[in-house]
Formats: sequence, structure tokens, C-alpha cells
Amino acid sequence: MKKRNKKRSKRFYIAVCALGLAGCLLACGYLGYRLLHVRRTKNRIATVQQNDLDYLVHLRENPYISETVLPSGENYLYSYTDHVELRSDYSLQVSEDVDADYTYHVTAVIVSRYARSPGAAGNPEIMSKTYVLDFEEQPFLSDGIRLARKYDIYLDPYRRELEQFAETLDIPITGELRVNVTVTLNSPDNFTDTFVRGISIPLSSEFYTIDDTGEARVEKEHHVLERPISIWAVMALSALVIAGAAACLLALKQLFDRRSAFHRELDRYLKAYDDIIVNTTSPIDFSAYRTLTIESFKELLNLSHKTNSPILFWRDHGEAHFYILQSDLLFLYSVSEGL
Repeated sequence: MKKRNKKRSKRFYIAVCALGLAGCLLACGYLGYRLLHVRRTKNRIATVQQNDLDYLVHLRENPYISETVLPSGENYLYSYTDHVELRSDYSLQVSEDVDADYTYHVTAVIVSRYARSPGAAGNPEIMSKTYVLDFEEQPFLSDGIRLARKYDIYLDPYRRELEQFAETLDIPITGELRVNVTVTLNSPDNFTDTFVRGISIPLSSEFYTIDDTGEARVEKEHHVLERPISIWAVMALSALVIAGAAACLLALKQLFDRRSAFHRELDRYLKAYDDIIVNTTSPIDFSAYRTLTIESFKELLNLSHKTNSPILFWRDHGEAHFYILQSDLLFLYSVSEGL
């Protein structure tokens, strides 16, 4: 009955070790797969960005125009303009949940050009100056983004800035004010999406119109890439895999090694020190010598080196004796199978 239970226990430990070793091998395979395919495409994410940008032109009091506010798309006089009210209604929709954040950035940029040919688009740009009207950075929410904002843009400070710059150069220049609403979606899944919409307002003429810049709606499809594994994660997982595999192999070796601790110890001594151990075929008469018992094989080995004497070995069933003879002294280290 005891032998049967012992066999069952041994089979159980073998099964556990085999499963552990299989798990280590699977982990190795997965790690290798991730390392070799770290830049494979995981899926595609579609984004839809839209900005219903509009503006109103607020007028100063004047004797000729009764309206105080003019709608977009008309012609305007600078001397009658008080300010431009920009209305931005931005939205972003994503086809799947993503780990990302976004920045919402509104800027006003004065751009001046050398008036070599008045009104020509090819005139070289000689100066630009940026003013930040709004900035926001937030984590992206899975249900999308909706940002509705209004900005009052007074043209006088920008026009004075342009006139002062023209006076310092003493050359004819033209200028415009570009107001841009920029939204950038940043994801650690290796994709970035930027959307820009704005208006352009001339600053160098009394009579002006306002132009829209950028597309009102943009749809894109992004190839999202898996993030690389951290080198520390690779090293930690590799160490765990190696340690687990080594432990499983050692356990299996111990289970399949049918030798007792007694036999393993003897084999270790005989293999490691076969150059100084001499096997004897007949027992020794301990009563003929003064016997000194040595507590460890290491002490007997040190004595052998100091006296330049061989270590004699005799084995009798469940006992083994290692000893050194010095005149009438016998230095003895014994190992028994039952201990």
C-alpha cells in the first residue's frame, strides 16, 4: 500500500513539473513572438474630425450702417470694424476606444510679406509673430470630444504691430492675421492625428474679406501598431522563464534519480577525488590502530594534502569508510546509508 502511494505521489510531482516546464516553454515562445512581431499591425482605427467654424463682424457706431453685427461671407470696412467674433464648434469621433490625450490650441499669427507686387501670393514672407489665445490638454474620452468656444478678436492691436514693424524696416509690406484652431490627438499606440481649421483676415487694406482655411471635415484611417515591450520587462520575464525551467528540470532529475543520498554522496567523492582515493578490497582491522574519527570529508581531504597521504576507501554494504593511516593512527570518516 505504501509503495502504491509512493508511486502515485511520484507521478503527481512528475506531472506538476512537466506542466511547469511546458508553461516556461510557452512563455518563451510568446516572448519571442512579441519581440519578432513587435511592429506588426494590430488593427485600424478611424477618426472623424469636424469644425463648424463661423464668425460675425461687430461694427463700431457709424452714421451709414444701421446694423451692429454683420454675418460671415460679406465685404467689410476696417474703419467700421470693432472686432471679429470667431465661433468654433469642434468634434472628434473615434471608431474604437484608444489610450490617448488631445491638445486644443488656438493661435493668432501675424504674417507679413514684402509688397513687391501688391496682392501677389508669391511675395516672400519676412515676419511672423504668434499669439496664443487658448490652450488645453486633456485625456481623450471614449465617447469622443465636443468643444464649442467663442473668441473676440480685436484687429487694432495686430494692425498696430504690423505698422510698427513696417516702420522699422522702411519697406512696403502687406500683412494678414491667421487665426487657427488646432487639435492634435496623441496616442502611445503609435499614431498622431492633427486637425487645423481657421480664418485669414487681411490687415493692410481698408476694404477686406475673411477667408476660411483648412477643411471643415476630415476622415482618416490609422494603422495602430503594438507598443514595444520594455527592455526591463523582457529581462525580468527571461529570468523567470530560465529560473522556472531550471527548477523544473532539477525536480525531474531528482525524481528520476533512483540513487539514495548515500550513493550520490559516495559517487561525488569518488569522481571528484579519484586521484587520491585508493579502493581496498579487504576490510581493515580497526582494533590494530588508534582510531580518530573525522567529522567531515573536507577535514580528511585537508589532512591528506598536508601529509601527502592517500585516502583509503572500503565499502561494506550500507557503510563506507574513508581513512588515512599514519603509523599507529587511523583517521576515519564514515558514511552510513541509514544517516
